[in-house]
Amino acid sequence: MAIRPIDLRSPLALASLNTTMSILALPVEIIIDILPLACSDVGQTAQNLCLVSRYFYALAKPLRFRSIAVFGVDALRAFGAHLLRYPEIPPTMRHLLLSERAKSSSESDRQSQSQIAPINNILALASPYLETLCCLCFSQDSVNCIRVLYMYRWPRLVELTIQGHTSIQFYRDPFPSLQRLHLHTHYLSRWCDHWWEETTRLSSIYPKLTHLKLTGLGAEAWYLGAALMEAWGTVELDEQDNVVPNSRDRYGSMRLKLPLHLRCIIIQPVRWPSYMGESGYARMLRHLKTLAKTERLRGLVIEKETPLERHHERAEVDWLDRQNGGRGCWMKEGDGVTVEEARKSIDADECSSSDSDDAKEGGPPKRRRQPHYVSSFSPAVASVAPR
Repeated sequence: MAIRPIDLRSPLALASLNTTMSILALPVEIIIDILPLACSDVGQTAQNLCLVSRYFYALAKPLRFRSIAVFGVDALRAFGAHLLRYPEIPPTMRHLLLSERAKSSSESDRQSQSQIAPINNILALASPYLETLCCLCFSQDSVNCIRVLYMYRWPRLVELTIQGHTSIQFYRDPFPSLQRLHLHTHYLSRWCDHWWEETTRLSSIYPKLTHLKLTGLGAEAWYLGAALMEAWGTVELDEQDNVVPNSRDRYGSMRLKLPLHLRCIIIQPVRWPSYMGESGYARMLRHLKTLAKTERLRGLVIEKETPLERHHERAEVDWLDRQNGGRGCWMKEGDGVTVEEARKSIDADECSSSDSDDAKEGGPPKRRRQPHYVSSFSPAVASVAPR
């Protein structure tokens, strides 16, 4: 086949020549360094590059894992094995959602819920590179999974969401860059008798924390209102709503030390079943609401109670919204729209027109709040398929 000569007098030919030959003429090592800079979105650019040629498919394929969601114990196990098989993938990962609960409630998935989710390998390989992480655990053994998370250092992690049967565990200082922490828990401490000592280390564990959200608190967190009052130098109330004498000096050197840059604390209570005791929980909630009215300038917000079973779905929606530049769970009633209305708008966007509908109209796909290129890992096929 004869090579067709290029008309160097044509601007289009010169542009095509410069664009095509310049990148292909580079050594593959340089191209590998360039691609991560070009594929800085959630995976759309890498997906497009994979369609250019087999050459770019081989180079850009790992970059498709930049933002990925893994649902179900079987998928978690397969994904961990996939990362061990392809060590070039973890350095490209930036945003990760891990959920023990599968999208489909099959019998095998329900049986797997009693097992410890195999996330150890995933967290060990991805911890140096992740920027956002949402870890959703549901089994009673999930406390071991969450403890594994605190065994590694996360130098780049800026946002973390944890859901599990656990409390805040402070074994070391693994989060030097974390700015936003969303903790789904019924209590702040269950496995350590010295719960107050754990809480006072909040400032040293998360030195750059600016946003803190606690979801699903129960009566076990009765001390939270008193702890915040102590930290802010306000008075403490007893069970009869009377001022406790010398409440400011009650804990002495064990006073709660909030991070210096913390400017937002959101409390999301859970709606407990009617058969459960509510006296201590109602008293805690009443104190927090009273404190929120007097300390609104400090960023304390008490959200409306929600059913416990809805927290998983909301955590997933919030994470997806954050990947697309939204505010996720950090939307507040004071922003001009209620949290419920904002999340309804996100749900509506997810059910909006599909890419096939956009193609029928002859135009490019419309931009939606839900990122189209957040990938879901399938245990049946050891690859990532864009949604």
